[in-house]
Amino acid sequence: MENLKFTCKRTRFAKMTVDTVFKRIFGSEDYKLATIGLIKGILGIDVVDVRFLRNELVRETQDSRGAFIDVLAECQDGTRVMVEMQNSRQDFFLQRMVYYASKIIAMQGDIGEWDYNFSETYIIAFLNFDIMGIVSGEELLAAAPNRYSFTYETREINTGALLPNSTRYKILLLEKFDKKIEELSTYPEKLLYLLQHASELTDVPENLQGDPYIDTVLAASEMAGFTKEQELQYFIDMRNEWDIINERKLAVREAVEKNTAEVTETIAKAFISKGMSPEIVSECTKLDIDTVKKLAEQN
Repeated sequence: MENLKFTCKRTRFAKMTVDTVFKRIFGSEDYKLATIGLIKGILGIDVVDVRFLRNELVRETQDSRGAFIDVLAECQDGTRVMVEMQNSRQDFFLQRMVYYASKIIAMQGDIGEWDYNFSETYIIAFLNFDIMGIVSGEELLAAAPNRYSFTYETREINTGALLPNSTRYKILLLEKFDKKIEELSTYPEKLLYLLQHASELTDVPENLQGDPYIDTVLAASEMAGFTKEQELQYFIDMRNEWDIINERKLAVREAVEKNTAEVTETIAKAFISKGMSPEIVSECTKLDIDTVKKLAEQN
């Protein structure tokens, strides 16, 4: 514990995108008001109360694929809301959300005779990574490169009529939200700011005060309220997150270095094909003379 404290800076508020912290805020009875505020503020639907459902989605058979999600809540009218924080890059993330939605709907089916009258289902997904080059993210960037909020639903093409009880998906890109503290006015803006910057705060800014939902979000993430076990798990999660980030940085650096070397050799081969001497090619490309001579032999 002490070693982890030494390597992890202690802050007033925990980093909210960390898995255990996110689930503590939006998936626990103690801070249920934060979940109600999230549903009302992000989805714009009226909700008075929620109850939390199991976060392991149903398996059709013993051998079929299971799935664990961050938060699954049911509103007082039966509406189901899944909330997911995704920190790792994944090509088919949006497709995974469709798969999860199908599981949530399947959970409502009655054994035996059933009329398929399931409740509305909403998916709220926060993406905490750069979606450049991500298959399911290309459409988002192409459609609106500077937007951070996207909504998907199923409608009839000609009339625009919404399919009854169509699943609705709310995708929020943290990397695209760049408002400063003084520019925040709505609940979604305040929440997105906190998801990115809460761990940097020592005091609560004035325009983040007075909202009971935001107050609950801050209370849930304040480290003074963590038990020793919760604090330890948080530091472990933070260390794991740093390991993943460092692995990504190394992979990017190696890719750049490899690409740079290949481009340089291609240029050198082009120079050689034009009759330039190995000495001049070496001087121009900064490749050592032996490497240039080997390229000349291959050419």
